[in-house]
Amino acid sequence: MKKKRIRKVYKGPLGKVQRLYGRILAWWSNLSARIWTAGLVILLCFAVAIGHLADLQLVRGEELRQKAINQQMRDTVIDAARGTIYDANGEVLAQSATVWNVYISPNDIRGNEENKEKKRRTIAKGLAEILDMDEDEIYEKTLKKSYQIYIKRRVESDIRAEILAFENANPSVANAIGLEETTRRYYPNGELAATVLGFTGNDGQGLAGLESYYDDTLTGIPGRVLTLKNAVGTEMDFEYEQRVEAQNGNSLVLGLDKVIQGYLEKHLDRAIEDYDAKRAVGIVMNVNTFEILGMATRHAFDPNDPFTISDEATAAAIAALPKEQQAAAISAAQSLQWRNTAINDTYEPGSVFKAVTAAAALDEGAVNMTQIFKCPGYFYVGGWRYKCFNYAVHGPQNVAKSLQNSCNIAFIQIGQALGASDFSRYYSAFGLTERTGIDLPGEVKTTAGVHYHSASSMGAAELASSSFGQSQKVTALQMITAMATVVNGGYLGTPHLVKQILDANGNIVSTVDAGIRRQAISKETSEQMALALESVVTTGGGKNAAIAGYRIGGKTGTAEKLDTDDKSAQVVSFCGFAPVDDPEVACIVVIDEPREGLSGSMAAAPLFRSIMEEVLPYMGVERTGETNNALKEVSVPNVIGSTVKDAKEKITGMDLKVKVLGDGDKVLTQFPAPETLLNEGGYAYLFTDEASREELQTVPDFTGMTLKQANKKAAEIGLNIRLYGNSTGSGAKVVKQSIEANSKVTPGTIVTLTFLVETAD
Repeated sequence: MKKKRIRKVYKGPLGKVQRLYGRILAWWSNLSARIWTAGLVILLCFAVAIGHLADLQLVRGEELRQKAINQQMRDTVIDAARGTIYDANGEVLAQSATVWNVYISPNDIRGNEENKEKKRRTIAKGLAEILDMDEDEIYEKTLKKSYQIYIKRRVESDIRAEILAFENANPSVANAIGLEETTRRYYPNGELAATVLGFTGNDGQGLAGLESYYDDTLTGIPGRVLTLKNAVGTEMDFEYEQRVEAQNGNSLVLGLDKVIQGYLEKHLDRAIEDYDAKRAVGIVMNVNTFEILGMATRHAFDPNDPFTISDEATAAAIAALPKEQQAAAISAAQSLQWRNTAINDTYEPGSVFKAVTAAAALDEGAVNMTQIFKCPGYFYVGGWRYKCFNYAVHGPQNVAKSLQNSCNIAFIQIGQALGASDFSRYYSAFGLTERTGIDLPGEVKTTAGVHYHSASSMGAAELASSSFGQSQKVTALQMITAMATVVNGGYLGTPHLVKQILDANGNIVSTVDAGIRRQAISKETSEQMALALESVVTTGGGKNAAIAGYRIGGKTGTAEKLDTDDKSAQVVSFCGFAPVDDPEVACIVVIDEPREGLSGSMAAAPLFRSIMEEVLPYMGVERTGETNNALKEVSVPNVIGSTVKDAKEKITGMDLKVKVLGDGDKVLTQFPAPETLLNEGGYAYLFTDEASREELQTVPDFTGMTLKQANKKAAEIGLNIRLYGNSTGSGAKVVKQSIEANSKVTPGTIVTLTFLVETAD
């Protein structure tokens, strides 16, 4: 017999819980109650689901639809080609070429895990070998969940070809490797015009020079390719693609001429070496259109690799610094090599500025061309004692003679006649108080009180020093623009590099003109000044700028640098133009801190001549008048193998002289070589036996000799000479020879002798 379970009854709080539990059990034992409860739970769940669905459809529907579209569409950007930069003759200076970005799509690596692993290793190994990259680095990227991971950007066409060949050889992984077409900027001429052209960054944005100034013009509009994909990023079985083609940028046509730019840079580089200079700047400009034909700052850099320090000595010095100092030093060196000194920096023009002072005074009627100014060698103004170069005493002289002598004393008097107010007014009229407006970034603006004296602050002493160009600073571009204005009829224009903008199809979008701003002086004053500046070159301090057969005008300058503690530091310059009777082209050269003792007449004027000797014939400017060539050049005929008799007749028939060395009957060799150019009357040496071939001559020291002395010495020892510079001017002497003294050379060797006339600035 079962025992009856006795239920324990609790009291207090536990009793209350016990009684509640009993009532729930009693209620749940009722079938109807259970059905109602289950239905209520189901209804509640259904309501929650309906609410969530409403939220997805009505509240967040647009957001989720956009997310779905973004997940299903692959959006690939097609880079637009940046516009090309051409020189004046259509030669390419900067252009964009097609390159490719290499990427992988890990989500497209399919198969079982073992098969996927094999494919990952194949991709990593193959691309590492082609791209010269670390295999493990690429392998790690294949493990990621993505449809596009870049491996290497901007690879050339030869690398692309290798990747395509790899895909063909490994079809199982080809769909996981992609090539995205893009562009890269190229500068086919390397350093040529680097500070003018500038360069672009990795994103294709212009960072300096024309690339920066015309960035919006050169930059095109990117295109897009939209491709449908599934949730894991692989292409769907059906195709959908929408392509919007890129619009290429506009192109620039410059007035700058690649050939003239080459001449300019070549001679600036040579000047830095010859004169141990810190830096050199040059500009060649059309005086009527104000087009820049050439502009260079040396040292320069390669815009294809702009972040590498181009100067080897600077790079070595930086490498020797402690690691913590190198970053700042590299940044400073980069900024310096990118800097376009022609427009970004000012310099002291010195006596070159006298052309502006004279033009202003003549135009205002403060002085005239026949007026006489006396120079006793010194002049007191406001308690200051001014002097001329080397304490020269020039005596009485008119405006032209004052320019020829570069007489500070005369120009103090000319400045006094003009007065501070009118001096300042013309200073402004010539554009020296404002930017020139050239289409390049970073042009410095000259400021009163910093770069020049304003009329309100110009006392007698300030006017005196300003009149001869010693207490103001200008940019090289401002100075050549002012000189162009002095000689072109008096018109001040806007210098510019770009003369045309072309669309992607080569159609002209716009054309740039001279941008004449105002007439600073009259045509009559301009014509007077052109003739006066010509006299500086023919008989004055600019003799070393003279070029045979061309009418050249210009002015030298030698100035103490104002912003330095080194009192011996100087900057020398020359600004000139040609031809005088119809000015067409101007050129300015500035040499910063040349070797001590070198003046503008001895360094800058010869540099100007070297440049313009090549520029003027290239531009088709015809020679007029006497060429001053003492002898014309003839080509040495080929007489090797001829009898001595026939050889002598052939050579003397070309107005050359001949010397026979050795006892043979036939010419074994000759010197100079056949077709070498020799001056009329030069010597051809014929070697007729083996012993004669061994004969050598010692090169003498020609330095300091006149032309007559050099010719005599060369003839005595069996050498030919070639003349360079002003060899016929009064007082012209040899300052440089192409072969060092005491060198041993073959008889008949040509030694080039550079002549200069020592003159004052």
